[in-house]
Amino acid sequence: MMLRSLNSAVTDCYLTLAKVLQRAGSKDPLHHEVKSLFSRLFELRDSTINAALISSSARDLLRDAGLSVPTIRSLPELIEFSESLLTAAAPDEEALLKVYSISAYCKDIKALLLHSQTKPIDLMGAEKMMRLAMETTARIADIAWEYAKLRERTPDRKDTWRRLMHVVRTVLDFWDWLASANNHTLIVNAKGGKLIEWLLVVNTALLSKCTGVLESEAATMGKVADSARRTKAMKQELAESEDLQLVRRLSIRIQHLFSLLLRANEDPINEMLEALNFGQTLGLQLQLQYEQLKLGIDSGADAEGTLDLYAEQNSNRLAAVEWLLRSNSRKLQAQFLKSRFLERMTAEYIKDTRQFSAKFNKIDLKFLAFGRSYPLRNESMGVISLLLRHRNTAPELFTELIQRLNMHQVVAHECEIIKGFETEPELRVQTALLFFAMMAGEGEAETVRGDERVTAAIKEILERKSMFRRQFASLLGKLNSAATATKRAGTA
Repeated sequence: MMLRSLNSAVTDCYLTLAKVLQRAGSKDPLHHEVKSLFSRLFELRDSTINAALISSSARDLLRDAGLSVPTIRSLPELIEFSESLLTAAAPDEEALLKVYSISAYCKDIKALLLHSQTKPIDLMGAEKMMRLAMETTARIADIAWEYAKLRERTPDRKDTWRRLMHVVRTVLDFWDWLASANNHTLIVNAKGGKLIEWLLVVNTALLSKCTGVLESEAATMGKVADSARRTKAMKQELAESEDLQLVRRLSIRIQHLFSLLLRANEDPINEMLEALNFGQTLGLQLQLQYEQLKLGIDSGADAEGTLDLYAEQNSNRLAAVEWLLRSNSRKLQAQFLKSRFLERMTAEYIKDTRQFSAKFNKIDLKFLAFGRSYPLRNESMGVISLLLRHRNTAPELFTELIQRLNMHQVVAHECEIIKGFETEPELRVQTALLFFAMMAGEGEAETVRGDERVTAAIKEILERKSMFRRQFASLLGKLNSAATATKRAGTA
């Protein structure tokens, strides 16, 4: 109803709402609601916005509330702006930050595509615009990134560094939006097909900043753990700054972009990723992210910030692994194998019992699920579950997983936890039960059956703990079935 009123040329609904905004005090919930409405309309470049219908009085009231009516550029204007920026000499950093409103430009492009669904549009012009938009944003991101690298070495210009990094983030958000709308081809073909390579390089650099691992080492993961330890003092200082949060968010956005490209599972995209050795790079970058996670937990300096970002990082990592396992490209999977991620996961990560230390009363409710857990251990189990589930589409990785589980005696390790349940922390016992339930649920009950003492211990745990009994109701039955099958095979 409100949007229909906004479209009315007779009633200046903008003026009416602006007066409401003026009369309601800043602490009034109505003030917040009306301001949020305006912000949302302006953010989306809503089709109700028509500068000719918004009176100067309404503009003045909106300005007093810290809002301004955006000037929405038409398709020809956007094309002209893009072409001029692409053909001009590279702007200096001041022009990049002050003259070119990259955020407004990206919003105008989004509005163009969104509104094309409800009104006629020059399709050929729109296609040209999208190609130009990709080239324009790619050039802007590249220039901003190079300037940011220079400013990073200049302590008195940190504010400029942050503003440049926000330009890069704005562009990454735009590309992520395009990829989410299945416009993968635009991204893959940008910069003459070099954009994906640029993103890989940038993400490695971002992860290196988070872990203290030198970029030259990050490319090959040369002694990551040692590098992380010897730079612990530097990392703790970095963890305390807001800059780390910005760096992490840029990396999260890039990884989400990669997961969307993997999800597309199209031959041209897979071939490009193969040529860039993406599978191995993904495995190496996952290890860098785990080093970053360990740093965040160990230092405790930014526990809430680490936990705040972990939910999204966890989702992105598991999504990337799953789409890799479901990919038609066996070459990408073979590359991932070479990263030795499965080696470190079975030897180290699944046995890691670090926990977040953020105070629950200071974090958002949606992150509480991760507060009482072993993030590295639990995420490793998530990866194992994916490998078991997709064994038919990634047979080599599945075989490697089973070999590594045996080599590092992971099953024996979990058995010892179960057998010592009376002295082990309850959470550790719960995750061991989760491991057995996960393996049994994916058809690997025989692999994890262990000896009779383990089965007896699991039975006793389930009898004592009603919570565990509900959660792992079918586990004991599957282990007993596996034991029976083994005995029959032995007597046959």
